Amino acid sequence: MFRRLLELSKKRSFFLFGARSTGKSTLLKHTFTKDDTLWCNLLKPEEADRFHRKH
Repeated sequence: MFRRLLELSKKRSFFLFGARSTGKSTLLKHTFTKDDTLWCNLLKPEEADRFHRKH
């Protein structure tokens, strides 16, 4: 994996956007452990439905 200039916050939530196949998921998996991280993949319809606001 290439060294990144970006430093991800471990104390605050954030959105990570970018083009497909650029290493976003790989970067997150190498930075955060599954034990102390809440993962939300809004590309999965069932997860997006959980967070969708109905007016």
